[in-house]
Amino acid sequence: MPTQEEYQEGLDNLARHHWEVDLVITHTCPTSTVTSLKEALGTPVEADELSDYLEHIQQRLTYRSWYFGHFHHDLLLPKNLRLIYHDVEKIGRD
Repeated sequence: MPTQEEYQEGLDNLARHHWEVDLVITHTCPTSTVTSLKEALGTPVEADELSDYLEHIQQRLTYRSWYFGHFHHDLLLPKNLRLIYHDVEKIGRD
């Protein structure tokens, strides 16, 4: 888990970029997505401090795509979130 200083550094970096990025790549996902996936996939994973932090970020952030893999499945989700495990997806500009 990140330290409080690392959480703050992330928020400071996003603020410096006006809360706008192209891509987000994280291990886990925002709390609202953890809750949805827990029900849909029957996973025992619970929301925690990190997913709450990511929820806060998602509510403020403008992004094109968000990738994460913690749940070991491949799913395209609302809000341009992508749970990725076996799939390979090209990111970046052509």
